[in-house]
Amino acid sequence: RVIDRRIVGERHRSTTDDLLAFVRTRENHGLFDITGLTPGYWVYRLGTRASLPGWLGAGLRRIGDEPAILDTAVVATDALRLAALYRQDGYRQAQVLAAVDSLGGNRVRVTFDIQPGQPSLIDTVRYAGIEALPAETQQALVEETLLDARVVEEPRTLVGTGQRFAEAALLAERGRLIEVLQRRGHPLVTRDSL
Repeated sequence: RVIDRRIVGERHRSTTDDLLAFVRTRENHGLFDITGLTPGYWVYRLGTRASLPGWLGAGLRRIGDEPAILDTAVVATDALRLAALYRQDGYRQAQVLAAVDSLGGNRVRVTFDIQPGQPSLIDTVRYAGIEALPAETQQALVEETLLDARVVEEPRTLVGTGQRFAEAALLAERGRLIEVLQRRGHPLVTRDSL
């Protein structure tokens, strides 16, 4: 039975709770965040007693906390999911190791150790293939960028300021490009066009 989940190692997100939101390994919730003090689980266990009337047992099981059974396949998938999250946020060398520690009896703690490595930084962004567009459209595409960058002499190139690569930022930039092109008379442009 899983009674505790932890994130250790270096983090680039603000809190452990932000990361645990991506973890599917369940735990039995502790009272006041005290590991091992799981009254919801004990209410559930009380509801499984055969000596209780059926309606009372069913009610206790419904309001109690079902045992959080350790599933090592889910733990392994959680580690892969956390590593993918870090890669999307620019930590291309991220490694996440999962460990299951016995706490005695049938209780375990699952720990995810995150080693993100160095972040990947954006150096240059070049808008290729826009030469055939009117100059004002080219200018709007480049100068209204959502990326933390500045325009250089060549009108279709941005030089980054060391902004960390983030897949979400690049997807937002792609959405902005589509919107600008559609507003300026190219209604058939889709994400597959870019």
